[in-house]
Parts: sequence; structure tokens; C-alpha cells
Amino acid sequence: MSWDKDIKELEAYFKKAAIPSEPIKLNTFSTIKNCSLFIESHLKTVKANKGKRTYLPYLDRLKELREVLK
Repeated sequence: MSWDKDIKELEAYFKKAAIPSEPIKLNTFSTIKNCSLFIESHLKTVKANKGKRTYLPYLDRLKELREVLK
């Protein structure tokens, strides 16, 4: 499974999106206190570990944040 397409789409989205400076509730279990840092660290993680199932939650959280910000 290739994550390249998903990663490119997420990078393009977050480059253009208005990133909130205040904490944002991602879901009932997670609150992101620093969205910019969250995006940066999660993108680094998925790029370094493309295709490894263990790191799929990082990709999923980025997709979830994109949906919350839309």
C-alpha cells in the first residue's frame, strides 16, 4: 500500500489551510494543543514510515484533522 498520494494531498491541503492557533478537539478522545506542531511531526512520521501499518494512525489523524478543519 502506497501512502504517497495521501501524503501529497495532505501536504497540499495544510499548506493552504488556515491553521488554528488555539487548541482544537480532534475527536472525543483527542485534543490538539498546537496544530502546526502536530501537522509537522505527523507528516515527518508518515514520510519516514510510509506503508508501515504501525504508523497508519498518524496518517489517519492527519486525515481526521483535515476533515475537522473543512
